[in-house]
Amino acid sequence: MRKALGILLALTVVVSWGCVCQESTEVIQQRVANAEHLATGDAVILLDKAHVIVADDGSLDSTMHEQILLLSWEAIDYYGQVVLPYLEGRENFTLLYAQSILEDGNVVMLDESGIIRTSYSEGGGEEAFADIAMLTLQMPSLRPGVVIDYAYRIEQQSPDLENEFYDYWFFEWDDPVLQSEYTLDVPADFEFAWHATGIVLEPVIQTAPDRVRYGFMTSDIAPLAYEIGMPSVAAVESNLVISSIETWEDISKWWWNLANVQWELTPELVSLAEGLVAGAETEEDAITRIFDYVSRQIRYVSLGLGTSGYEPRSAQETLATQYGDCKDQTVLMIALLAAIDIEAIPALMDAADGANVDWARPPSPRAFDHVVVAISTDDGAWRYLDPTCALCATTSTDGFISGKHVLLALEHPLAASAQGIVPQSDPQDHLVRCTLEGVLTDEDALELKAHVETHGDNDMGMRDLVSYYRPAERENLFAAIVDFSWPQATLDQFTTSDLSDLYTPFTYDVQYQKRGAVRWISGSTGLLPLPYAAAIPLPADYSELVISQSRQHPLLTPCERIELHASIELGAHHVDELPPNVLLENEIGSFQANYRLEGKILSYERALVIYVNQVPADLYPLYREVILAMLEDAEAMAVLKRE
Repeated sequence: MRKALGILLALTVVVSWGCVCQESTEVIQQRVANAEHLATGDAVILLDKAHVIVADDGSLDSTMHEQILLLSWEAIDYYGQVVLPYLEGRENFTLLYAQSILEDGNVVMLDESGIIRTSYSEGGGEEAFADIAMLTLQMPSLRPGVVIDYAYRIEQQSPDLENEFYDYWFFEWDDPVLQSEYTLDVPADFEFAWHATGIVLEPVIQTAPDRVRYGFMTSDIAPLAYEIGMPSVAAVESNLVISSIETWEDISKWWWNLANVQWELTPELVSLAEGLVAGAETEEDAITRIFDYVSRQIRYVSLGLGTSGYEPRSAQETLATQYGDCKDQTVLMIALLAAIDIEAIPALMDAADGANVDWARPPSPRAFDHVVVAISTDDGAWRYLDPTCALCATTSTDGFISGKHVLLALEHPLAASAQGIVPQSDPQDHLVRCTLEGVLTDEDALELKAHVETHGDNDMGMRDLVSYYRPAERENLFAAIVDFSWPQATLDQFTTSDLSDLYTPFTYDVQYQKRGAVRWISGSTGLLPLPYAAAIPLPADYSELVISQSRQHPLLTPCERIELHASIELGAHHVDELPPNVLLENEIGSFQANYRLEGKILSYERALVIYVNQVPADLYPLYREVILAMLEDAEAMAVLKRE
């Protein structure tokens, strides 16, 4: 939640204008008393403070000070181990002090035995290599009622952009904050802009010879609210952005200078490209072959190296190692396309769930965390392909990047504007079409055959799920899907299409049955539930998204169309009453269900359509209305009579 910081261990106290002063226990205990109205949970952030000094060249010297009142053993588990990351080789870091203040006022200082230094890549779990190291502080003598108090300083060795600076400050934590302060000390002739999101701020401005200090302070901040289906924390957390960078075009040019030298062609790259496209009859076929090579044969590994993780490796190096991150895979794909005279450029974006670059905010490289390939089309538009997506096809729509704002490489002659946007998905792009055929036997067993065809994100999601299981284990997967679609139904058999063929919609067929399908309520009158196909998604998959009456944050939801076309042969039964038809539509989506009887065949169609991939909080009731209509209809039954 806090910034990446660098460390050069030295247990000292720095006292000067712009540096933190180690406070007395009396001051800290008074702060604890002032926080009594917030002490209703596991912890209170008593003080969250930064003092940032901007040098003449734009480099930052930041001093951070944190005080946290621990009120439960859960808080001790969460906050008692302090992890401070920093950019090794680019930042100098000083741990000023770390201490625990006991309830009786005694102080226990952290000694060197409680300090552990590791590199980011040693953390395990993800395949990630970075020039990030971490200092871990095991705070001493912790129990409920103790305050942990620590401060550290980071000195940026040089700015990312020459003579420019940018910084972020986040105000919310998982627990309430008593006092949050961000102070910026800047040369008087340095022009910059600031923008606050989710919070009202007005800086206190002080002047000194040749410098100006801006103080942004607020208090009594509620903890960040978490909701099912919410965007990433970075997309909803109140924050302050400060930047001296004048335009987004300046960032575009800066990144172009970092990246364009990296797709320089070599004989090996040219030979590979020519071999990949040999026999390709169209440009589209050539693009597809190169995309498939990079996305499927170059292993994705997160590489936060170089200029704060922004500088890609060369295309030749990525080819040689056969791995790379989004920057590297994009550069390699651009180089291979260039080798066959197809021009493409990189496009930067914010790929966090529910996040998007806001062009109205001060420009900052930290607005971006992902890069994809942009290819110019004949009509002057851009086509965006993400070579990190191993399950994507060039012909499918990738909902992950749908609607994202992108920053294009303005220095390239193809880019008339630095700002672009990935086209928004259409629900039809992510269609799931289910066909269900059933026979109701004289013994009241319903024998069913389902055929399911998937597209877009639903195609990728189902491929990913099935591929996760070994072939011998997939029967258990489909048996679970059958049981979830209709409890106590049993799987007879299943088949799937070729998982490796990304250019044909993924399909699967499931045969299953439900014994005792009819619920007889009298000697001759029974109720027959009208099931969905054993397919993902099912109505129940949406139920947890509509538990709340309202929301604080937007809701992330697939933009999709889910269709069911069903028919049931009734045999010795006949229908006395059909469920009512349903038609509900609003600006977020629609649900429709139609039931009809043709001789001894009961047919029904259902269709759920969601038009957006993010529902604003104020429009959540409309989404809820659509889903509740679907969930209510999912309980529909036909009234049967025995012949």
